[in-house]
Amino acid sequence: MPRFIALIALNAMFMSLVLSPATLPSHANAQDLFAVVTKVNDAAITGYDVQQRSRLVAIENPNFNADQRITAALQSLIEDELKLQEAQRRGLEETQEQVDQSLSSIALRIGKTADALLSDLSNAGVGPETYRKRLKAETAWNRLLRSRYRERATPTDAEIDAAMSDAQQQTSEVRYDVRQIVVDLRARAPRAEVQAAVAKATEVRKQMTSCDVLEDLGKQHSRLSGRVGELTPAQMPRPVREAVVNLPIGGVTEPLRSQDGLHLIMVCAKGSQESSARRGQIYERLLNEKIQGYSENYLDDLRREAVIESRS
Repeated sequence: MPRFIALIALNAMFMSLVLSPATLPSHANAQDLFAVVTKVNDAAITGYDVQQRSRLVAIENPNFNADQRITAALQSLIEDELKLQEAQRRGLEETQEQVDQSLSSIALRIGKTADALLSDLSNAGVGPETYRKRLKAETAWNRLLRSRYRERATPTDAEIDAAMSDAQQQTSEVRYDVRQIVVDLRARAPRAEVQAAVAKATEVRKQMTSCDVLEDLGKQHSRLSGRVGELTPAQMPRPVREAVVNLPIGGVTEPLRSQDGLHLIMVCAKGSQESSARRGQIYERLLNEKIQGYSENYLDDLRREAVIESRS
């Protein structure tokens, strides 16, 4: 999953900031909260949408004043509509399962479960669907950019070699390519249900013979199953770190309990910055950086072609 801005913003939120709805002033009266303030082609943006997004902006940019939050919220909502409409037009719209998987991966990277992440957002006055829509737009947009610009953005061997040389000056740190299968289990399930889920997870673990079988196997279980990403030990929640770091490639953890269920995590690859796998990581980083360079021009084209009507 691409390392887009949502991950950075959430890291900042959970590391250094706690907000409550009371700290975020509302800029819409109750009677007109759901009135349309802007239309992007045929899509309506309401006062409620702006209020919700402004709270998310406040989390990401705590130094913004009220006017700056509202301005940034409306701009980002317009951009999200443009991104979603273009992705839909090109047949690259994200499914609910893909959004859930992205959410789960982001949560794991910052030491949270998906439910805990959404709960923290709710405590800050941000509804789950507000963040889900933001995530859907960002992930669909990244897929769209890669589809459209991958060929021209492919880094050369010389660029990769130069980046490799720079990386060798940095401290080596092992990264783990991890994937998971999640066996559903309710947070407060009765003992019999827990025992049944553990028995099921034990059987599933026996079937996890290689990373190649995980995609099809995961479809039989929770929608949260799939590739988590390449993580350093510091990026893993403590129970995951303690279970993963001593596993060989192809090793699978014992079932790890979270609010989402029982996680079975497999190590598909691991290596340091000096390993051959590091070249592939640098290739992806350079590719993503180049592709993102096309994003603003693409958005500018969409803005010029769109009918954006303000009703505020």
